[in-house]
Amino acid sequence: HAEHGSLPWSDLLQEPTRTAADGFALLPGAAARHETGLELFKENPGFQQTFIKQDGSTYDAGDALKQPALAHTITRLAEAGADDFYRGEIAEQIAADMAANGGYVTAEDLAAYQVLDGRNVTTNYRGFDVHSLAAPAGGGLVIKTLNILENFELAAMTDVQWAAVVNQALALAINSMD
Repeated sequence: HAEHGSLPWSDLLQEPTRTAADGFALLPGAAARHETGLELFKENPGFQQTFIKQDGSTYDAGDALKQPALAHTITRLAEAGADDFYRGEIAEQIAADMAANGGYVTAEDLAAYQVLDGRNVTTNYRGFDVHSLAAPAGGGLVIKTLNILENFELAAMTDVQWAAVVNQALALAINSMD
């Protein structure tokens, strides 16, 4: 962001913070996957906190999925800066959680992480220039998917139709990368 961004860092994080705090309507496919994963979710306190309702069930399609812990983390990033993820309070929390739950990422790993420049890929989607990173970041997949989706009137679709079209566009984009 410091090298290429034009908007203030905290402005960029306002909408993600709001979405995490206020929630978003869970799509049918995601709700079905959550139901399938219910037993695995119960084994992980973080998943329990986020994906399981107080009655022990998963959220239904259309329910607002709120993520207050994520909203708190994004707010912290907005206030402390991105470096907090690698060398600050958030990094310490990540490392502590990893150590407590059998993970492998340490505070030293996070502190040593370096962002490297990658090859950019670009497309124009509905009048917007979209820039992403190629492999291994998945930008090529995003670009191909957007190029397919541009042929559909997504705003006129129901949630189920939208999810089906996006799913098929992703499948086509993935298969074309083989």
